Amino acid sequence: RSRFSFSSGRDRDPTRDHPWWKVELGAPTGRYGKADGVYQRSFTNGKVLVNPTDRTFTVWLGGPYVDLRGTVRTSVTLGPHDAEILTRPA
Repeated sequence: RSRFSFSSGRDRDPTRDHPWWKVELGAPTGRYGKADGVYQRSFTNGKVLVNPTDRTFTVWLGGPYVDLRGTVRTSVTLGPHDAEILTRPA
């Protein structure tokens, strides 16, 4: 009789819908692996990067991707214990 939820902020209602919950990454195109200091997994429509360490890493994406804020990126700098979800531009 417990529940677990994610929220985009401390003051945000966890039961209220959020567009980040509907990111369409598509199917995985391979296994996840560690490259450039962070864990990465590519999908048909995007990429996920996770940095579980105490260090900061910059990852060159090999082309343009769009972050969840709508900014086109060709690289991402992940701080300690950070992650990024990116989609291919439309």
